[in-house]
This record gives sequence, structure tokens and C-alpha cells, in this order.
Amino acid sequence: MPPFWKKRKGKQPKEDISVQLSVEPDFPTVPNESVPNPDPAPNCESDVETKQLQGRLWNKAYEQLKSGNTELVESYEKILSTKLSRDQNGTSEPASLKNRIDKAYNERWKQMQMIVEAAVEKKQQSNEKKQKIGSGLAAVGTTMSQAVRAFPEGAVAWTGVCFALEMVSNSIQEAKANNEGILYVVSRMDWYWHLAELLSDDNRDRSAPNSLRLQMEKHIVDLYQKLLLYQMKSVCRYYRRHGPAIWRDAIKADNWTDQLDDIRNAEATVQEDVRIFNALEIQKRLGELDSASQVLQGEMKDIWPTIKKYILSEKEEQCLKDLRVTDPRDDKSRIEDTNGGLLQGAYGWAIKHGDFIAWRDDTTNHMLWIKGDPGKGKTMLLCGIIDELQRQNIKPCYFFCQASDPRLNSATAVLRGLIYLLVDTNRQLLSHIQEKYDQAGAALFQDSNSWVVLSQIFTKLLKHPSLDGQVFIIDALDECQKDLERLLGLIVDRSIGSNAKWIVSSRNWTGIEEKLNTISQNIRFSLELNEHSVSEAVNHYITHKTARLKEVKRLDEETELIIRKYLTDNARGTFLWVALVCKELSRISVRKRHVLSKMAEFPSDLGPLYERMMQQIRASEDSDLCERILRLVSVLYRPITLTELASLLEVENEYDREDLEETVASCGSFLVSAQDFLLKDSMFVSGLGSQHYTVFSRSLDILSVTLRQDMYNLRHPGALIEEYTPNQAEDVLRHAKYSCVYWVDHLQAVNGLEREKCMLSLRDNGIVHHFLKEKLLNWLEALSLLKKMRDAARVVRILKKLDKQSLTDV
Repeated sequence: MPPFWKKRKGKQPKEDISVQLSVEPDFPTVPNESVPNPDPAPNCESDVETKQLQGRLWNKAYEQLKSGNTELVESYEKILSTKLSRDQNGTSEPASLKNRIDKAYNERWKQMQMIVEAAVEKKQQSNEKKQKIGSGLAAVGTTMSQAVRAFPEGAVAWTGVCFALEMVSNSIQEAKANNEGILYVVSRMDWYWHLAELLSDDNRDRSAPNSLRLQMEKHIVDLYQKLLLYQMKSVCRYYRRHGPAIWRDAIKADNWTDQLDDIRNAEATVQEDVRIFNALEIQKRLGELDSASQVLQGEMKDIWPTIKKYILSEKEEQCLKDLRVTDPRDDKSRIEDTNGGLLQGAYGWAIKHGDFIAWRDDTTNHMLWIKGDPGKGKTMLLCGIIDELQRQNIKPCYFFCQASDPRLNSATAVLRGLIYLLVDTNRQLLSHIQEKYDQAGAALFQDSNSWVVLSQIFTKLLKHPSLDGQVFIIDALDECQKDLERLLGLIVDRSIGSNAKWIVSSRNWTGIEEKLNTISQNIRFSLELNEHSVSEAVNHYITHKTARLKEVKRLDEETELIIRKYLTDNARGTFLWVALVCKELSRISVRKRHVLSKMAEFPSDLGPLYERMMQQIRASEDSDLCERILRLVSVLYRPITLTELASLLEVENEYDREDLEETVASCGSFLVSAQDFLLKDSMFVSGLGSQHYTVFSRSLDILSVTLRQDMYNLRHPGALIEEYTPNQAEDVLRHAKYSCVYWVDHLQAVNGLEREKCMLSLRDNGIVHHFLKEKLLNWLEALSLLKKMRDAARVVRILKKLDKQSLTDV
């Protein structure tokens, strides 16, 4: 145990405060004391002296701060006066309440002691009814109460903390940096409080000279001043919104991050004093501990590289956060959950197949291409392969492309996902990205050069010795809608030029086949050529789905067997067909007695099945709304919420949420699996241009009505968006978020299909000109509130391109 703590007799350390904060691993911390009796008596005279010293240093810091920040401390003390009056009289006095905190030293700490004890008692009563703060902060409240009772002059240190606990437990909407700073300061108060023990009489026999003690006292008082300043400003900021107007303007906007950095710098200064202080003591004992010290240093030298791999600096954490476009591990879990779970019987045949084993065991086979028609279960097959590789202590990096999600349908997104998973599981590799990130920031992963830069980073990473034989898996190459050729080129080049091993899946597309055929060590794993194995896997899937159907509909065994036989006879090796039929039979509207007759109506092929489902939709009472929904989603660039859907369809006043949910559910199978079919339907294809134009013009209508100055009522032009996060019901932009970002994308699509409509919109005094003239600044404000300002630059580039094309046409 360090000498710093050795005089704290009879006290055992307990669990550290449970607040999620980033504290340097080598920062000296003082263990919290175990909870004593409510009114503990001092163990000895030295304990009393130590507590007197603690109170003296805090009061010294308070007086020095007050002499240099009179207005702030006055405002703070007025807030304390209101609290004191409320606790004494049961009601708060008017906003014009004067400062009641006595200037006399003895009276002031008595008043503050009353405030702290009343606040702690109130918080304990409140916590019995509702737990709004973590057990760690509750422990701070207990420590605060005991410290003040043991030595009341210390109340000056703890008064601000009692307000901070109230602010945290009330879940106030403070600026993010301020709120994090409050948690940081409160969580370390026990450590701050016990710093004075270094200067107590018990430590006079230590080797530290008096000059070092004086220097340390000065640095501790300086740290205390910064802590008090931060607490006072935070309290005044909070009560500027919630309290009397008399102090509302006393505190101007503050850079909370810089203030917290000042505290941490002051901590570092004290830390250095502590290090020197303890080093002198250690130096005296080195003769006795020389051999043990050498062993300890050797052990630390061996294990430190391993520990350091898992410790990231603040900049590295931000780099990893900006790199992340999605976490492929979450995508895998979502896919498995959507498909009813991963069944070993549906993919086990593939991992025993000779092609897979040849790819896995032969170092010369760099590529395994799994190809097959839609509905053959390629994605779930890859999920199973990933699990199998992980069981063999192989850590693959993977990505699931999805055409309908802009985060998952571009070559750049694929590369970001692979690199993210690579460096998140191998933290030491992050340094290869950090240098470029420090220069460019988040734009490194998002601007027009991101593909080039990310390709270079990826190539550099592959040269790291720890990645020899690294496995990369990409599902659904055919759903990579942007820069697929670039992605295929990268896969081919890195398959040939490195020891990396790849598994990719796609439909039987000629273009993909031509590109991948250039890899000589390429194993083609065709699901059509393994029809028997796929059929067996589908049969296993059918057994699972019918058992589930039997449970849901409470069917007898005979009915279950009839359904299983029908599905087996008609599935034709297609998982998707089985999934769609079972989903339809599982609907609440299908009664138990009608299951067999309903099943017999289903065609045995996906095309006719989709056609039949379309006929059902067109024959329903909500056919018009269903078709409008299908037309809309066939052209959207991302999934939308029900609120956005109602706004784009302009049906907010016609249907309530429950009606709209029910109608969307009736279109569900199309929304998740049949977009290709919809875009082959002549009715949909012939109207794509008009549909894009409808979404574009409707978006401008929505924005014109919704956008205004200060939509979130922040009032202060320089306010941080973190200061106010509206709930869904209060968010004035909840129905307009899609329109804010994608209105120009639909205009661009119109240009490719019905050029004349696009040109008319771009003319002087046209609808685009009118919108930008009236709402440009409001639109930019909305994008900033939605944290989508990068899309503003993208939209402007598209408009410039369209305008140039319109001039060419003239």
C-alpha cells in the first residue's frame, strides 16, 4: 500500500464509484472509506487534526476564489440563500432574495452545513421512492454527509456537490460537456477530500522537505479553487434556467471542456507532487525492497504491451467512433433474429463440404465465392460459416451489404465496416489510421477521396504481421449499388497481393463472375450445383418453421405433417418461399380451421406468389393506400418511420397510427423481400419518374411548412445541440427528417427519367429557386439540428450539376 494511505488506520477500501468515466490508469486514487456509523467519533487526535487541515485548505480556496470572482460567488451564495430559506421555512422567498450567507467564517460554514445535511436527508428520502442516480453517486452523498458531520468546516467543499447530485438526479438537459464534467468532479470528491492527508502531522516524519510541502499545499489549494469554480458555474447555469431572474444573466456561456481540462491539469500537477512525495519514501526503502522491485518491474514490462492494446486515448476513441458506419456484429445479430435464428442444420452441410475445407486448409486458395439465386439462404449460410470460424479461433472481419440501406450499399461503406471490425478487435492497429485522421478528422472517412484513402489504409494494415492469413467475408456483393467495380477490384488485388483469405457471396451475375475469375486461386461454391444439400437444409428449415407454426396455431400433429409435406414438395430448394408461406399462415387473420385451405392457395414459385400477393393487396379495402405505400418505398433511399411515411403520403389527418401500422403490415413481405419484383412490374416501372417527382415536390411542401428559425427553441445562437434533445412527440422535425436530407436526390432521379419536369423545377422562380430563397438558412439550421450538415455540401454539388445540365439543354 502506498505511504500516502498508510495512516488511515482501521478503514477498509470499498468498491469504487460506479460512474462511467475515463480516468487515467496510472492516476493515484484514494479508496473510499467503508460506511461508518451515522455520527462516527474520531479514532484519535490525529484524525481531528487531519480533518481541520482539510477544512482549512477548502476554506482558503473559497476565500481566494471569492476575491477574484466576486460576482460569481455572490450569485452562488444567493442560490444557497434560497435553499437555506426553503429548508428553514418550507417555502422559497421571492426572486429578489438577498445574499443570506454570512461573511463571518464561523457562521458561513454553519449555514452551509445545514444546507448539505438537509439536501442529503431529502435525497435519501427521494431515493427510497425512485432510484434516479447510480449507487456510486448515492455513495458520494453518504460520504458527503459523514464528512460534514465529522468536521462541519468542510461544508464549503460539499455544498456544490449536493447541488450537482440534484442536477444529475433530475436528468437536466445540460450541455453534454458540462454534464460529463459534473459527473467527473462529483465522482472524484472523496479523492480530492483526502489529499490533505499528505500534509498532516502524521506524515511529518516522511522524507519530503518543507519546501515540497508548501508547494504541494499551494497546488492542492489551486486544484480546490478550480473545482469550486466549476461547481459554482454549473450551479448558476442550472438555476439560470430554473431559478430567480436575479442571477439568470450572471453566468455567460462557458467552454466546459476547457474548464474540465484545467481541473485535470491541476490534478496532474498534484499527481506529480504525490509521485515525488512517495518517491522519497520509496527511496529510503529501496535497499530492503530492491529484489522485489526488480521482479515487479520485470512483470510489468512483460504484461504492459498486452494491457496497452486495450487502452485507447481520447483521440483514438474518437477516431474509432468516426470510422464506424455500422457494426457488422450488430448487423449479423439483426439478420439472424429477423430470420428466426440460426439453425445449424441449415448450414452445417456447407462447412463439411470439400470446397469449404479446401479453401480453409490450403494456404494457396485465397478466394471462396458462394453464388446462388435469390432465396437460397446465402446470407444465413455465411452467418453459420462466421460462427464456425470463430469456434476454430479464427477471427473473420465481415460485412453484410443491403441495397435498401444507404449505410450498407456502397463500396466505401464495405471498406469502412471491414476496417472498423479489424481495428476494434486489434486495437494496436489503430495507429496506422491515426496519423491521417489527426490531419483530416471525420472527413477522412466521408469525403470524395475517402475510398482512395481507405484503400491505402487497408493495404497498409494487411502488411501487419499479425494479420497474416486474415479472413474477410462480404455478403451480397450484388447489393453493393455504388462503386461495385471498385470493390471487386480491391478484392481481386488484395487476394493476389497478400496472404489474406476471402469469402464472398452474390447472385449469379456475369459481371461479378468475370471479375472474380481473374483470381487463379478461386473456388466457386455454387448452390445450384449442390442442389441436394441445399434441399436437405431447406427441409431442416421447414421442420423448424412448421413446429413453430404448430405451436402458434395450436395445430394437431396430422395438420403439421400435411403442411410440412406441402412445403417440402413445393419449396424447390428455396428458403425464401418457405419463409413467406409460413409468415402468411402465421397471421392472426388466418384461423386454425382455415390453415390448410389457405396453404393450398399459395403458388409454388416466388414470382406467382408475389403476383398473388399483389392481387390480394389490390382487392383489399385499403388497396389505394397499399399501392401508394409500395410506390413510395420502391424509390426511397433509406427506411423511413411511420411519421415520415404519413407525411410523404399526406395522410396525417386521414389515418391514425394504428391504421397506418396495420396497412404497412399488410404490405410487409414486399417491403422486405420483393423490391426486385416491384421494379419489374410494368405499372411501377412506367411511373418511377413521376413517383420520384412526387416525393421531391412533397418534400419541398413539407419543408416549406415546417422550417422556421430556432425550431428547437434554443434561443441562443451559439447553443450546442447537446443542450436540447427533444423527445419524439415534441420534435418538430420528426416528420421532415427524410425530406431534409433526400429531396434533391429525388430531383436528380427525375432528371434521369423525366428530364423536362426536372428542368422546369430548376428554372428562375421555379419551385427550387423559391424554396432556396425563402428557406435556405432554415434548411441549413435543420440539417445542423439533425447532425447532417455534411449532406448540405452533397446537395449543393447535385444542384450545381443539375443546373449545369439545364443550361446545356437550353
